[in-house]
Amino acid sequence: MKAPEWRQNVLLVSDDPEIKSSVLPAFGSETQFFTALNTEAAIGIIDETPVNVMIIDAKTTNPSLQYYEQVFEEKEQIPFIELSQYATQINNGVTIVLLVNKLRAKDGDFARKCGAVLIMDRKSILTNRMIYLIEVLRKRTFRTILARDIPEGTVFPVDLYSYLSRANRYVNFLPAGEAFTLEKKEKLQSSHTRHLYVMEKDLSPFLSSLRGQSEAQTYSESLSSLRNQYRQFLIQLFDLSTDGILIFGKELYDKGMEIITQLEKLIERFPTAGEAMTELPYPRFSAIAHSLNCAMYALMFAKHCGFENRHDIALGAMIHNIGFSEIDQSLLRKQEQEMTAEEFEQYKKHVFLSMELLKKKLFQLSPMVEKIILSHHENYDGTGFPEGLAGNNIPLEVALVSILGSFDYFNTVRPGEKPLSPTEAWLKLREHHNEATMLNRKFNPALLVDLDDFFLNNFFEK
Repeated sequence: MKAPEWRQNVLLVSDDPEIKSSVLPAFGSETQFFTALNTEAAIGIIDETPVNVMIIDAKTTNPSLQYYEQVFEEKEQIPFIELSQYATQINNGVTIVLLVNKLRAKDGDFARKCGAVLIMDRKSILTNRMIYLIEVLRKRTFRTILARDIPEGTVFPVDLYSYLSRANRYVNFLPAGEAFTLEKKEKLQSSHTRHLYVMEKDLSPFLSSLRGQSEAQTYSESLSSLRNQYRQFLIQLFDLSTDGILIFGKELYDKGMEIITQLEKLIERFPTAGEAMTELPYPRFSAIAHSLNCAMYALMFAKHCGFENRHDIALGAMIHNIGFSEIDQSLLRKQEQEMTAEEFEQYKKHVFLSMELLKKKLFQLSPMVEKIILSHHENYDGTGFPEGLAGNNIPLEVALVSILGSFDYFNTVRPGEKPLSPTEAWLKLREHHNEATMLNRKFNPALLVDLDDFFLNNFFEK
């Protein structure tokens, strides 16, 4: 398994070689990886080096005590909580992951207030999950904004970038202090550019500038808020300290449904479904982007197809792939037909692993959401998994999620490739339907016809 090439500084605070052997493979050769065997050494590194991610092994913690009240003078150490606080003060925005043997919910809440982003079980730390979670939790270099939010004549205190997909690089489109002119606006329109980007560190001042132009909340601000809410949803899902506690399972479900409700309201703010489909989904692929995009498509497609339970469908679409966190992450960059038989068997397990993660949280799974998670890889012609269901034995809601998951793959900008319009992406999916399986019938044909109408109604002049 090859780890992603992340240009970041990572500090592991642990004297346990087994922990290091699990964590180190999650980071590629471009990562500057530091190991501190004790708290004093960790503070020395933090003082000298900007740290993007810090992983603290708290193996000395006695879970039967209030660990932040213990006396550590005998070992000449400070509690890991204080180390977490110190790192947060020195490096604003550092992602802190805490590895513990056991932790009560109220202690976990205290740890998060002191800077820990996520609390994980050190006894079962997996390289796969570490790669997945660091990719989800780490700070992004760029954040997506919607070009429609930018009023003509506006001057921003930060640089705005455009993404050249064929060259796979970002270029400065609107330098800080330069006005967004009619010429700039027309350039975006002529190139069908719907999104621009701002550096993560500049997102807050950019949004503040937008607020100064209008009292109404911008689309970019709403989308950023939803991304942050889903990020927090994932943190709670993977947090060891809230396992098996009913109130947290209920809270997690409520958070998921609130995200879906807000997504629906955001979609409805667009003049047409076609404009929402074109501008709102994240254009670059990531675990968070794919989840939110699938939820958006579920809401739009389910409404068009007349499904009444579209919030359940959207929730299932948003969380249907969380079991990917437990498998070899290199498999996620392969097509099913490119996998070896052994790799494909491991890949197929993610549907059951998703269920295990949610049940561990006592998440309130409706029968529909459970079916979506377990059966979204079933194919209409019976060639899918895990049960080989076919035809009408696959619920229409499940079949819809199968379609929209594939649609997001084609509707996402790929490095080195030309961006596609939603209709071009839909035509690619139609081609895929005819080639993806041995029997050439991957998706439910009645749903495909229904969704053909969606694209005809929203993207072609009558």
